[in-house]
Amino acid sequence: MKARRIFRLKILNSFLFFICSLGFASEFNPSLILNGKEIYLRGVGTRTSTIFNIKVYTAGFYYSDKIKLPSLKEELLPFLFKLEFKRSVSVDKFQAALEEGLERNNYKKDDFKLELDKIKNYLSEFQENDELIISYDGTLISLKKGNADSAVEFTNKDFSYAIYSVWLGNPIQEKLKNDLLSIKK
Repeated sequence: MKARRIFRLKILNSFLFFICSLGFASEFNPSLILNGKEIYLRGVGTRTSTIFNIKVYTAGFYYSDKIKLPSLKEELLPFLFKLEFKRSVSVDKFQAALEEGLERNNYKKDDFKLELDKIKNYLSEFQENDELIISYDGTLISLKKGNADSAVEFTNKDFSYAIYSVWLGNPIQEKLKNDLLSIKK
């Protein structure tokens, strides 16, 4: 009798967890308009931290070509990363992860000191449910936090490739890259 009640409580808890999680699911539109051009959702993945796989953010990757996978060896087409934070993250931790991603892709953070300083000065601590939009329209890369009225913008094409490579070059988490590109492994 006691085992049966425990089993029912486990089923109820699982059901409640499922129902509660529906309200917190990330939403990514199948396509967006970026400076008059349609870009398409290629994939969605979650960045985790530590051995306990704590969710840091869920990211969606949008690209202007629905079929062809983007490559760092050719001209970048317009793209957008949408990051939805699942926990608070300090600017210093975000900056450190960004710099680590640059270094993993053979970029020197000193080459982008101006851009990295500008990003650090623009951003504030991320809270749960905050969003960060990183977009490239073909000439300009911009970062915008949530519903802010302003964004930080750059025209350095090398920085565009560097930012792109943080997630899709030689990433910190291969699973996140595969999810963003909808590659099943």
